[in-house]
Amino acid sequence: MKTRFYSLIAAIILILAIKSLSAQEVLSLEPIFSERDAVLIPEFEGDWVLQSYKRDTVSVQKTGDNFYHFRYVSDGESSVFEAGFIQVGNRLVLDLCPVISATVGNSYYKEHLLGAHSLGGVSLQNDTLRLAGLSYRWFFDQVIANKVTASHSWVNNSLMLTIPTDELQKFMAEHAEEKNFFDNDLVLKRIPKQAKIESGTSQLQPAQALAANNRVQPPQDCRPSFPLQDGWLGGDGDISTPFGPSKTLWIFGDTFVGKKEQTSRSGSKMIPNSVAIMACEPNGQSTIRYFWKDQYTDQPKPIFESYTSRYKYWPCAAFMNGNNLYVPLLKIGPKPDAPPNDLFNFKGVGMSLAKISDPTATTPDQWKVELFPWSRVLDPDAWGCSTVEGGYLYMFIKGAKQPATLIRLSLDDVESPEGHMEYYAKDGQWKTGLTSADAKAVLDGEMGNSVCYHPDLGQWIMVCGPAFINNKIRLRTASAITGPWSEEQVIYQCPEQTPGSPSFDKDKFCYLGREHIQFYDAKTRTLFLTYDSNSASFSKLVSDKSIYSPRTLFIPLGNRRHREQAIRR
Repeated sequence: MKTRFYSLIAAIILILAIKSLSAQEVLSLEPIFSERDAVLIPEFEGDWVLQSYKRDTVSVQKTGDNFYHFRYVSDGESSVFEAGFIQVGNRLVLDLCPVISATVGNSYYKEHLLGAHSLGGVSLQNDTLRLAGLSYRWFFDQVIANKVTASHSWVNNSLMLTIPTDELQKFMAEHAEEKNFFDNDLVLKRIPKQAKIESGTSQLQPAQALAANNRVQPPQDCRPSFPLQDGWLGGDGDISTPFGPSKTLWIFGDTFVGKKEQTSRSGSKMIPNSVAIMACEPNGQSTIRYFWKDQYTDQPKPIFESYTSRYKYWPCAAFMNGNNLYVPLLKIGPKPDAPPNDLFNFKGVGMSLAKISDPTATTPDQWKVELFPWSRVLDPDAWGCSTVEGGYLYMFIKGAKQPATLIRLSLDDVESPEGHMEYYAKDGQWKTGLTSADAKAVLDGEMGNSVCYHPDLGQWIMVCGPAFINNKIRLRTASAITGPWSEEQVIYQCPEQTPGSPSFDKDKFCYLGREHIQFYDAKTRTLFLTYDSNSASFSKLVSDKSIYSPRTLFIPLGNRRHREQAIRR
């Protein structure tokens, strides 16, 4: 009897193994959604159980700004997918792509793992969720028989669609309503939430509300410096916002990090962003403490995680609104058509907004970061400088080969900007919308990297440059943020890009000159600026610790001769 039983079990196992080896699926090489058209469906969040097999469960949780993590547990084994939703015609379509664990192989190994996308129609009625994948039979009968044209290939027994995202959306819209386009539904039932036990009241006191209006920020009397220490081995971007009368939050982009006692970039790792808290001391000097997540481990992480391999986050601004810190983030992804010698083989694919409630209540590595989608309304390639003034976030934006325009967004609407943007029109009025032929061109030429109001001068100051092929930092002034803006005035030439300078190197380039108004000295009318220096040679970037950390400048707003003699620290 036992022999027969074991034979039956073996037969079942063999059948299941053969079925798994010969699984016929329809997959896609490209996602069906883009950053601009992905939608959030809060009703799908929660835990679900597969009706036909009670031990299989699904958990859907918002993870990035516009997508979810879809955790599928079967027989105790857990698999995680990125889940994105898009509306295609009358259908809500789900896109699933596996998440590759950070502990699987090195970066070279991971480059060989192309995540295939599963697509399916979804519907929700009360507490019943229905998922229907693409039908292999339909695609075999229609595509393979050339009744319907769709570029494809084969991966084992699966048909792999190789249609670009925009064409895939059109293909789905055209055929989704045809008979048998989708497989039979998988039916899932919502698992009721259990009542949560209150853990008591937090003992953390809310931070003192910090000034959101840059006209009332108190000056900080010290000389900022950015030593390579405690495993922080250099970063760029150099965004700042005051954290009180004597403290400043600094936010950096790509950052070299290592172990606590490490001093060499060789053997370090690069993360997309990091932060620091700088304190002005009574002696006029500054102290700084750097932060990133999982500090000093083998898998360091940025403060602002994208939770996807599709892009990383580069911070592009920061501002306080009450007790909340907001950080606009550029989504930076690979540039698929980059030539072999392209130094900038990346591109902006979208934007997000990060929110940290009461950021001074804990250290930045413990922040809980909320992410909100901005890709529907803002183009990362058009982003210029921004500032907060009078309850609004003002942003300079620029299209390709077009002058810059000015838009604004009420601070009450930053978490849901769609439909709330306003542009400055030619008639001097603010009008609803992002841009229009009616938008006023407020700047010609290059947009600035920072714009700050100086009450003692009654002027706005915009800092521009330097750039990859331009070693000059310039400024413009205006009595109103809407202009008119003055012509550019050169205030500094970066020695790293200036032939004949001791620090010149043909591979070096400089960028992102920015003013940090909390360090402005109104008595001497001296600006404090930072800029970044880099190298087109990665080996030089790793070995030369004099570059790739913020370069600091004190620029007196005197006559031209005084500006040319600016003290460099």
